Amino acid sequence: MSHAFLDVSIPELVRGLRVEEKISLLGAPNWWNTTAIDRHGIPAIRMSDGPNGVRGSSHFVSTPAQCLPCATSLASSFDPELIQQVGAFLGEEAKAKSSVILLAPTCNIQRTPLGGRSFESFSEDPHLSVNQGILAAAYINGLQSEGVSATIKHFVANDQEHERTAADSVISPRALREIYLYPFMLAQRDSKPGAYMTSYGRIQGVHCSENQQLLTGILRNEWNFRGIIISDWYGIYGVDQSINAGLDLEMPGPPRWRTPQLVLQCLSCQKLLSSTIDERVRNILTFVQKQARRNPEVVYGDGIERTRDTPEGRQFCRKLAADGMVLLKNRNDLLPLSPSKVRRVAVIGPNAKERIISGGGSAALKATYVVTPWEGLSSAASDELSLEYEVGCYAHKYLPTMENSLVTPAGEPGWLCTFYSHKEDGSLSEPIESFILLDTRVKLNDFLPQGLTSTWTIKLEGKLTTEKSCPFELGLTVAGRAKLWVNGNLAIDNWTKQTPGDFFYGQGTVEEKTTIDVTANVAVDVLVEYTNTAPPDGADEKGEGRLSQPALMRGVRLGGCEKIDPEKSIEAAVALAARCDVVVFVAGLSPEWESEGFDRPTLQMPGRQDEVIRKVAEKHFGLKISVGVKNVGRVIGSEAIQLYISYPNIGLTTPKLQLKGFAKAKDIEPGETRTVVIQLNKYAVSFWDAGRNVWHAAQGLFGLHVGTSSVDLPLEAIYELKVPFSWVGL
Repeated sequence: MSHAFLDVSIPELVRGLRVEEKISLLGAPNWWNTTAIDRHGIPAIRMSDGPNGVRGSSHFVSTPAQCLPCATSLASSFDPELIQQVGAFLGEEAKAKSSVILLAPTCNIQRTPLGGRSFESFSEDPHLSVNQGILAAAYINGLQSEGVSATIKHFVANDQEHERTAADSVISPRALREIYLYPFMLAQRDSKPGAYMTSYGRIQGVHCSENQQLLTGILRNEWNFRGIIISDWYGIYGVDQSINAGLDLEMPGPPRWRTPQLVLQCLSCQKLLSSTIDERVRNILTFVQKQARRNPEVVYGDGIERTRDTPEGRQFCRKLAADGMVLLKNRNDLLPLSPSKVRRVAVIGPNAKERIISGGGSAALKATYVVTPWEGLSSAASDELSLEYEVGCYAHKYLPTMENSLVTPAGEPGWLCTFYSHKEDGSLSEPIESFILLDTRVKLNDFLPQGLTSTWTIKLEGKLTTEKSCPFELGLTVAGRAKLWVNGNLAIDNWTKQTPGDFFYGQGTVEEKTTIDVTANVAVDVLVEYTNTAPPDGADEKGEGRLSQPALMRGVRLGGCEKIDPEKSIEAAVALAARCDVVVFVAGLSPEWESEGFDRPTLQMPGRQDEVIRKVAEKHFGLKISVGVKNVGRVIGSEAIQLYISYPNIGLTTPKLQLKGFAKAKDIEPGETRTVVIQLNKYAVSFWDAGRNVWHAAQGLFGLHVGTSSVDLPLEAIYELKVPFSWVGL
């Protein structure tokens, strides 16, 4: 394509466009690009998610990218200079993916820790919104220094995912200005982002994508914004409302609202004016020209997406992660662990061996490399240190994906995905195209091979191998229809009848499960058949429909793992903790729990993590008392050493002294000194709390009294229990 567009007069170009061409520019042709018009040499420019890395233009066959810490972690560094370096780094990443627009940063207030996308934003405290705006500006300045436009989002008050397209935020004018708009205002003042993305929801009953006061009154007129305003994906709800309000570009494409037929109809009845259309087109073309001038080698390049993976890049990502970490507590200088004191370390928790790198939704990407906590600890451990692992409990919302457990029928890592068109009678065509996928989470919203009919089928084939013989649970979730076969037998039918769930932004099904028995190192044939035909609605239970799913709602997910006994897993974790000097518990969330599309249901950690942590902490409490016993007589003798405890003031009556431990020093030779050890556990410091129906160990100073009887206690010491705890059971 000629580069003449770089020097063209945009007002003159707009005057020369046909009305149909103008309308085509108001919406995207696909998931990630603006519209190109070859007749006028207007190029398309590409955009990409997301806030903590540059995924590229496909969920289906993603090009690996660097995964950076989320915005909340970056903000914890309180280092604008470092965050500006993050922006510049992401600018280079974007250009490697042939993109000149990055859909970031997210600059919303974290109104609640339950928010599914809170991790994408910098700050949760309205007082820190100043910091959020400053950090967002640093991010934007770094990004745009590389010629890549930032898209600050979501304008404004996109602070919950539950019913996000319908939610109405009732906000006073003062609160709107001082809390929700404030970080955007500071970012606009200090960085001039090239683009804004509107939020899904409403403020005072008006959708933000249709809010003229926000988009034109405040953003363009008051703040003097001169870039483009784009919708969030499927975040437009009508034709004329958003255009009149000031929103330039409908995403993604093909448009649902800004079609030639609908826009022409609005023009004919004067719900839209030609001058308004021209204004939107001028904004878009001015922006496209600006980005093309800044990065002609990208805009007019080959469009290939490439991976930047260098030692320097990895070192930078590690620095970002370290600078964002906050040490909340380090009593008694526990950290760093002392090699002279620690010989056995228990690593416990569902996230210790899982490859969890970010939240879900727009933040998801295929990382260039991942190091799990277990792998990192193992590589750093000395030869003298023993590491042992127990899962303790599972915490997944859906069964874990199986990218490390499958090979294709030909033996390559991953599974084979083959596309088929549908013939008129519904039967399958010859294979259209095949791909090898590593991920068993298959999103099909932004990619399809050429030559498919409107409805189509994919078959995903692989061989599952496990390291141990065990019951193995499989789960199938779908947006569309799918079936799972194991060794040729139908194992899961998520095709004929379906139960709605929150998969794929609330448009998919619940996870249907089955359990099979697997033998160590013996392959199991796995086949998933998926079709994009719309799911049954009750009248079509036999699955004969021929209506296709909307693009946003296409995908299938296969998960699986060993089926464990929950109680035995907890017992094993507690027993391991008791045997070791230190416990490292790796707990937390996952992309299935913290993601775009839904909010967390509770502040509790998923699964039984809270319970396991409590029981491990209870079991791991211990106090070791060493006593030297010398035989000062002339014959061999033995002595019983007794340990009594006096409790701190706990608000209850307690004995002055309580016998809590003893040890026997046997057969000590005359003049010999023998050391005996009395080991105390949680029972020694606990009392029964009748009000709460639990055993409780109170914070405070415990007296330790050692001797040969309750009236002969020559040795005394004080033990401070700094952290109280409660427990039940044994």
